[in-house]
Amino acid sequence: MESSRVRARWRLSNGSRCRKNVHEIRRFLGLTGFFRRFVPRYAEIAAPLSGLLKSDREFIWSREVSDAFTALRDKLVERPILQPFNSKKRTELHTDASSRGLAAMLLQEGSDSKMHLVYAISRTTNETEKFYHSSKLELLAIIWAVSRLRTLLININFTIITDCQALVYLNTQRTKNAQIVRWHHLLSEFDYEIVHREGAKLAHVDALSRAPMEYEFDKDPVDDSAIMSIWETNRNENCEIGVFIIIDDNQEILAFQFRDEEIEAKRKILNKPASQRSRDEKESVKDFEISSGVLYKRIGDKLRYVVPKCMRKSLAVRYHDYGGHQGVARTFELMSRRYYFAGMRRYIKQHVHSCFHCLASKTRPGRQLGELHPIPPGKRPFHTIHIDHVGPFVRSSRGNKFVFVLIDNLTKFVILVAMRDTKTANVVKSLEQFVCDFGAPVRIISDRGTCFTSKNFGEFCNKHGIKHILTSPRHAQANGQVERVNAVLIPLMQSFIERKDTRDWDLKLRQVQRDLNEAQTPQPAKVHSRPYTDLLLVMTKELCASFQRLSYLTIRVTRGGATVSNACHNHRYARAASWPR
Repeated sequence: MESSRVRARWRLSNGSRCRKNVHEIRRFLGLTGFFRRFVPRYAEIAAPLSGLLKSDREFIWSREVSDAFTALRDKLVERPILQPFNSKKRTELHTDASSRGLAAMLLQEGSDSKMHLVYAISRTTNETEKFYHSSKLELLAIIWAVSRLRTLLININFTIITDCQALVYLNTQRTKNAQIVRWHHLLSEFDYEIVHREGAKLAHVDALSRAPMEYEFDKDPVDDSAIMSIWETNRNENCEIGVFIIIDDNQEILAFQFRDEEIEAKRKILNKPASQRSRDEKESVKDFEISSGVLYKRIGDKLRYVVPKCMRKSLAVRYHDYGGHQGVARTFELMSRRYYFAGMRRYIKQHVHSCFHCLASKTRPGRQLGELHPIPPGKRPFHTIHIDHVGPFVRSSRGNKFVFVLIDNLTKFVILVAMRDTKTANVVKSLEQFVCDFGAPVRIISDRGTCFTSKNFGEFCNKHGIKHILTSPRHAQANGQVERVNAVLIPLMQSFIERKDTRDWDLKLRQVQRDLNEAQTPQPAKVHSRPYTDLLLVMTKELCASFQRLSYLTIRVTRGGATVSNACHNHRYARAASWPR
């Protein structure tokens, strides 16, 4: 066995830490019970352990109890409870602390919308930390956990779950305690939210904090002599050593293949005479062969070992972790020379993207583009509008050189106004007309042109209660709604200017505006919608509602005479039932 292919780790065996008393049994069941949704027949498996909690039963650690403990313990480190880290999934960090130790569990949402375990850590408290206040201990657990898992948490949004209510206000309350200030500064680089959850619902992480264990794995592989030394030193202790070896010998691969149900099914089909195989069976074993008892996959003119599920992780570790931490393509190319299993590229990609060393030390090549943060649409037409100027064009016979462009963020309705210049007075005049026709918007988004940053424009916004939002300098993409209209408008205007009626282009703006508003514009919520149609539908509904109220009031006035008219005047929005009949 090559020492470079050996990794040793300590594992607790046969529940040596749960044989003391009922409290530790209850703690262990709290840990496993949190994940019971992933364990079929959990109650049946845990029945021997649950029986020890009865007050009228003698506490005896029998073989049946030991087997139940081992079965539940092994389930915690297997799928579906355990899953690899994925930075795109919803992430939660559950923390807890006691005078004995600190503990944390990193959980992520799986494809089944349930929280799965990704990472679990714990450590003992030192002589000073044991005397910390409970709130300070809980904060220490958070600081230690995010520092330990910094590689995974640094660039994602995650939620910290704790049973300490005081920590929810960590970011809103000021303190003069120097240590707390330093800890708060350490947390400032993370994008997190602290949520309180009662302690009864955090039994899984509470079990780790009250029975902390620290595993310090060697970063470099150890040789065989070190393994034997560890074994000789601890052979009388209740511990075992799990040795992981990358196996590529035919006999060893054959032994693992016999344990794989899918491979065994293919082997049985291949052992049948060809005449006895069904069409589906022939298709399932196409290009598969058995040589010297080992199942191979023929790809081209070469045979590749068919890798059983239990060997896939070790192969990925060998070719990626011990192969220079190559990327997905290179790791796949190296593995596929000798091995095959369904979904190999996807498996390697998942392994590489969750590698601690790669996440900590590698950076993606090229320019890193940030995430898009589109401006949310308004709740009604003309709630949010985007404005800008286009030009200068050839001066028209009426002296216009620019086009003032306005677009509604929700319906994409466009309004075009020809202008002599880009002064604030002309902009305010056009917007005053817009307010008369459609009402005042809630928000106006524009660039930092002088006409939009002037004092008069600010007074106009304050007068109508409009919130004015300025885009960042030299970044036209921030006002993309109106810039997209400009990109369509400029070629249209150029086509008019190139004709004989060059000086009359401003007379064509109404036709251009109509063409833009009648065009179909795909939207996320409603495909092939037209700005005219959307706007008219909303306005028609509001207009109909106004006419209904007006007609109702007219009928009431006709029936009641002058008395009802006075009632309408004094109680404009009163219920009809309160008016005299």
